[in-house]
Amino acid sequence: MTIAQTTPARRGRRCDVCALPAETRTKLETQLAEGMSFSRISRAHGAPSRDSLRRHVTSGHLAPDIADAVARAHGLDVVAVSGRIAEAAQRAREAGLLALEDGDAALALRAIDVETRTLAALAAAGVEREADAIVAASAMDLARALYTVARADAHVADALTAELDRRGLRDLADDVFSQFSEPKGIGS
Repeated sequence: MTIAQTTPARRGRRCDVCALPAETRTKLETQLAEGMSFSRISRAHGAPSRDSLRRHVTSGHLAPDIADAVARAHGLDVVAVSGRIAEAAQRAREAGLLALEDGDAALALRAIDVETRTLAALAAAGVEREADAIVAASAMDLARALYTVARADAHVADALTAELDRRGLRDLADDVFSQFSEPKGIGS
C-alpha cells in the first residue's frame, strides 16, 4: 500500500505544529522567523511545547523561505553555527597570544584549551573547512526542496519512503510517511 493509493493509519508521531489550523501555524512560524524564542512562543495559550516547535523546525516542516529566515534569526544554520565556533576559536587563539606576550602562562594555557575544544567541536560536526559548511547548507536546501515536492506529489513521497526503508532508515521513513499521508499543493 502506498501514500498515493490510500491514506492508511499514521505511523510515527504527527507534528503538533503541522496539526494546528493554518492561520495559527503561520503565526507561530512568522514569530520564529522574526527571532522570537521557542520558549516565549510556547508559553502562549494553546501553543505547542518548545520541543514540538524545535522538532517542527529541525524536521524540515517549514517552507524554504521561512526555514531560512528562522535559521538566520536563531543562528541555527550550519554556516552560522560553524562560523560562530570558528570565531570563538580565533578569539581564544588571539587571547592566548596576548597572554603569552604578557607572560601569563596560566591564561595562555586556558586559551589554548578553549581553542582546542572549539576546533574539536567543528571537527566533530564534520566541518574541517569552510567548504564543509557550505556542503552541509546545500544538503539542507536539497532536503527542503525534496520536502516541498513530496508534500505536493504522493508518488514522490512513496518513492522517498521506499528508499529510506531500503537504506535501513525506518524511523525517518515512518516520519516521512506520517507527514505526507495527505498530499498538499506546493507552497501549502
